[in-house]
Amino acid sequence: MPVKKKTKRGMYVEGERHPIEDIESVFLKFPGVYELYDEDTLIYIGSSTKQTVGTRLKRHRSGVEGRCTQQATEFCAESVFLPDDPEEKEGKLLRRYKRRHGRLPRCNDFIPS
Repeated sequence: MPVKKKTKRGMYVEGERHPIEDIESVFLKFPGVYELYDEDTLIYIGSSTKQTVGTRLKRHRSGVEGRCTQQATEFCAESVFLPDDPEEKEGKLLRRYKRRHGRLPRCNDFIPS
C-alpha cells in the first residue's frame, strides 16, 4: 500500500509548504506574507505590498534579495488584502517568532514598524 506523503504546513503563515521550484506553478498573484525554509528550518519571514508574492519569491530565489534567502528550498504564502497590511502582519509574525525563539530567523535583519 503506498505511503501518503504528509503535507508540511507553514510555521506562522497559514498554508501549505511548496518546493521553491514550484514558484511558477503555484498561484501567487496577490499581496501577502510568506515564509522561506532551508529544508525544515524557517530562515525568513517576509511580505509583499507593491509586488505580488510570486514576484518577491522569484527575487529571493534569483539572489536579488541577498544570498541568505537564495538558499531557500521551500516556501509558504498567505494572501493579505485591505484593510489589512502585509507589512504589519509580517511584523506581528516576526515578533511572535522572536518571543518563541529569542531571535529573528537567520535571514531577517529587523522587524518592520
